[in-house]
Amino acid sequence: YYYVNLLTAICAFVSMLFYIFIYTILLKPRTDQNIVIGGIAGCVGPLIGYAASTNSLPLPGWILFLIIFFWTPPHFWALAIFLKEDYDAANFPMMPVIKGVAITTREILKYTLLYIACCIGFYFTTNRVGFLYLGFSIVLSLYMLYMSIDLYKKQTKALAKKFFFYSIVHLFAINIVIIIDFLSFHS
Repeated sequence: YYYVNLLTAICAFVSMLFYIFIYTILLKPRTDQNIVIGGIAGCVGPLIGYAASTNSLPLPGWILFLIIFFWTPPHFWALAIFLKEDYDAANFPMMPVIKGVAITTREILKYTLLYIACCIGFYFTTNRVGFLYLGFSIVLSLYMLYMSIDLYKKQTKALAKKFFFYSIVHLFAINIVIIIDFLSFHS
């Protein structure tokens, strides 16, 4: 708070408390929805950034929040599929352990569609990026959609692992293209 502003401090503090108490203590050991609800804490970064730079929480920050929010479940559920036995042995109620791989891959597909909608929607709902972002977002997202459909149909650990790693690449690439396009679009 001393170095930036009160809104930034509040966002960071609430995120930290949510992660420690809601996610780690309450949800993680008790429910297969731990990733969905607990993922909220991991999405606050863009809001903290906007709060620090503008002392407000504008729409682009919320869209970035939603991008990370809908990215988190498919990413971690794919990890939980190929590490299912480890989560089971550790008694962590991850979705593949509790509800099975078939339901988990269906949920991965659903959340991937929501994630892709937010990624592409960022172009249409903000004035932060241009056609470079839109083009990359569509191409990268079509491949991610293909991978999630393939995982849903075949339900293999190998495809879950491949999806997990591609989801990292996708989110990283989306963020890099946002930066590049924003700088070129606004200069």
